[in-house]
Amino acid sequence: MTTQSQAVRPGTTEIVFFIFAGLCAVLAIVIAPLTGGTSWVGLVIAALLGWQGYRLRKERLTHLKN
Repeated sequence: MTTQSQAVRPGTTEIVFFIFAGLCAVLAIVIAPLTGGTSWVGLVIAALLGWQGYRLRKERLTHLKN
């Protein structure tokens, strides 16, 4: 694998953030309504985790360009 193709792939921390964001979104959309809970809290947490993963990825890619 070349260095450029490795740089395009997401890092471990980014993957963890995206997995937890997806898990929170699924819990908020599917599980919370079934149990009578509030789904907006899970969606807010999912959005924050997704945003953090996006920011980490963007920072890493701009760092590699320079």
